[in-house]
Amino acid sequence: TAATPPPSPSPGVIPGCQSPAIDTSGNGALRLTNNSGNQSGFVIYNASLNETQGLEVVFDMFMYNGSGADGISFFIIDGSYAPTVAGANGGSLGYAQKSGTGCCDAPGLVGGFVGIGFDSYGNYSNPTEGRVGGPGQTPETVALRGASSTSYAYVTGYLSGGVAASLPFTMTNNGSTSRPTAVRVRVLLSTSNVLTVDMDPNGTGSTYQNVIPPTNLGAITGQPAFPPTFKFGWAASTGGANDIHEVRNFVSTNAPPYLTITKQHNGPFTKNVAASYTIQAGINNVGGNADQTIYVTDTIPANETFVSASGTGWTCNAVSPVQCTYPAPITSGTALPPITLNVIPTKNGNISNTACVYSADMYSSTGANYNVCSTDTVNVGASEPFMTIWKRITQIVRSYGNGSPQTITPTPDPGSSPGLNGTASTTGIDPGDLVTYTVYFSNNGSAKACGSASGGGTCSGGPDLQDLLSPNYVYQNATQTFTCCSNPASANSATFSSTLQGQGTLLDWLVANPISPASSSNAIEGTFSYQVKIP
Repeated sequence: TAATPPPSPSPGVIPGCQSPAIDTSGNGALRLTNNSGNQSGFVIYNASLNETQGLEVVFDMFMYNGSGADGISFFIIDGSYAPTVAGANGGSLGYAQKSGTGCCDAPGLVGGFVGIGFDSYGNYSNPTEGRVGGPGQTPETVALRGASSTSYAYVTGYLSGGVAASLPFTMTNNGSTSRPTAVRVRVLLSTSNVLTVDMDPNGTGSTYQNVIPPTNLGAITGQPAFPPTFKFGWAASTGGANDIHEVRNFVSTNAPPYLTITKQHNGPFTKNVAASYTIQAGINNVGGNADQTIYVTDTIPANETFVSASGTGWTCNAVSPVQCTYPAPITSGTALPPITLNVIPTKNGNISNTACVYSADMYSSTGANYNVCSTDTVNVGASEPFMTIWKRITQIVRSYGNGSPQTITPTPDPGSSPGLNGTASTTGIDPGDLVTYTVYFSNNGSAKACGSASGGGTCSGGPDLQDLLSPNYVYQNATQTFTCCSNPASANSATFSSTLQGQGTLLDWLVANPISPASSSNAIEGTFSYQVKIP
């Protein structure tokens, strides 16, 4: 009310109106009421926002130094309105109407669409003084009232056991004559009219509790459609009892992203055999854009061995728990490139694997980064053997026709670096060379590999291992060798025979005993080798 306007403040700062100032610069709050009776005050963000933006608002509030009435409201109104006065005082919290009181009747806030009441005294939920609907006086709670066209009718409130109840913490500090610890509030509104309210009684933003679960305002009976544009603001009121009511701190007008994720296994899974999942993350078009990095995480369960994870544009680590990141910004409605997760299942039966997606600008009611998760459960195939072989040239003896042989060892044992999938030799073979081939084998299944099984399932004999040579190779029978089975260790042998076929020589190793499953997916259980002559 000063005749001279206060000086222009720094950006984001509202100057104090009282002299001397109550607070030092930068440590104040916006006072909506003092601790006198029958007041209502409000502040509005008087610029229209488009309904497709959604809304995220985080603020601190204080109710103190009085007798516990009435409370603060956060409201959203139709953007075509510009109210100049708050709604009714008392239990209407500066948002709803009030009538039949004699002294203090007043209409509700012009253009109101929804009002969230942080109600100290409890009458915001009370169908008295002309307010429409509600369960009755409920102190220290949060409740919603609807649009002006519904006479600001009661919508819902904090529930415990399915009924309206007081919060499990206190919003009001009547005994404090100075500003107490803030209660932090977070309001999320999606562009599909879904409203969520969280509160942190510790004021840090790290211990949020959900007080109004996701509520579809468009599905409320009698509630109008969300307006094409909207504004928002705060109001507060006192009545026969009072408190100081203040708000301060951060406001954001961007809706958070609504992340999605699906995970599914690819084809059947078999114990100790390489398998894969496809993970598809994205951003639903009912939220906002993602301005922060997207994270996909997957903690590999005990019955799977992690192999690798990759996807176009993703950066993934090489250990479990797996974490893949995708850079922002990302527009809402975007399906990100799929991630392929490669694993080796190590047991039979059902295995459940869960992948989650989150970003720093998406939240949960617990205050932690919000994880949207998808779990895939796959039944790993019934017990059966699964023989795997790798064939390598392990030696070439080259004479060069001059009586001075040269021995070449072009390929490492696949049991050592570079591993089972080590590359085959690219060394050329010339006429006259004596070439040694080694075949490495392993049973990567979940049952013994046997030659035959009776109707009762008895396993007898071992598998038949064969190699059909090219007609251009001359088999050198004297150099045939066989070893089995080193991992797990067991005594075994093979009966070898060679048969001249129409297309070459068939080499045959008939293993005497069953081959047990390997101790790991990387185990080499045995080898056989032979030499051929290049004519």
